[in-house]
Amino acid sequence: NGMELVRVDWNYGKPMVVPRHQLQDKSKRYYFLDTMNLSKGEIFVSPFDLNIERGEVEEPKKPVIRFATPVFNKDGEKSGMVILNFLGSHLFDDLTKLDDSTVGNILMLNQDGFYLRGTKSADEWGFMFPGKENNNFSRHYPQAWQEISTQESGQVVSPEGFFSFVTIHPLFEGLKSSTGSPEAYAKSTASLSSRDYVWKLVSHVPSHALNAYLHPYLIHFIGANFILLIIMGAGCWLAADAWRRRREAEAELKKEQEKFRTLADFTYDWEYWMGPDGGYIYTSPSSERITGYGPQAFQQDPGLLLKLVHPDDLQKVTGHPNREYSEKDVCHIDFRIVTATGEEKWIAHVCRPVFSEEGCFLGRRGQQSRYYHT
Repeated sequence: NGMELVRVDWNYGKPMVVPRHQLQDKSKRYYFLDTMNLSKGEIFVSPFDLNIERGEVEEPKKPVIRFATPVFNKDGEKSGMVILNFLGSHLFDDLTKLDDSTVGNILMLNQDGFYLRGTKSADEWGFMFPGKENNNFSRHYPQAWQEISTQESGQVVSPEGFFSFVTIHPLFEGLKSSTGSPEAYAKSTASLSSRDYVWKLVSHVPSHALNAYLHPYLIHFIGANFILLIIMGAGCWLAADAWRRRREAEAELKKEQEKFRTLADFTYDWEYWMGPDGGYIYTSPSSERITGYGPQAFQQDPGLLLKLVHPDDLQKVTGHPNREYSEKDVCHIDFRIVTATGEEKWIAHVCRPVFSEEGCFLGRRGQQSRYYHT
């Protein structure tokens, strides 16, 4: 329903759990509404905007990108979400270092031409404040913006100076985003694809600066600025590609785990793996069909099986191999158990030792099935 249940604030490097009475209702914020529309496993990435607390833009301004994913309970019902706020100041710190090494001004724009980082703080985040909608790069430099908004990278010379730019696509294919909303309690106007979610990194050398620094090596200096932008854009792309590869590896691992679970959990016979210490590492759910006790009972009490063995067969079972054997040592025994309901059953037991590729003893792999003794 949008009410915060748990919140931890970064608090300038001193993390703090927010007291329960200070938790807030986020049900009308666009990122809550957009995330609640997602399916299991999908991730919402918000636009780069300013943090809003209790209906107002937080001061001092806190640029954030929100990563959110819905949470589901064991019955598959949507029960809330987890949100991570990434502080955009980390990005701007890197741009400030870059700005100090260039003649021009380093600007960062969103897909609509608004300043995320500008030469004056008054120009930044114009879309977040009523009356500042025209405070944007596209209005200040319309000729340059026409080229920058339609090209991935390049250089533009205009009466306002020299512009070098690259385009950054931070949103990976498959992630969800939207236009967001500058208003505290308003819905997003539209969804955004990974192609539409872009930032423009621009180096602007004003005309007066060009004239002041005009010398034989100017073209090399401007080229160096452009190369710096390309390097930074490449760095962002490499980080994005690494994240994508990690996601693919996690998906493949999940697929393999699902394959194992299907093969192991849906066996008719009772399958198990007992570690070298005698504890159960895995027990299939079919143990409950045979004994009346589920996997958790055997994992909590490794000696439970002996407690179920019929007294007349106990000596036979206790003589069962319980030490390290060769790979060919397979044990077959038949014995009776008394189930949780008091029923007497005959069990056909087969087990063998298992070893790692390096030859380390990993325990015993066993199978127990019910049969009707005559």
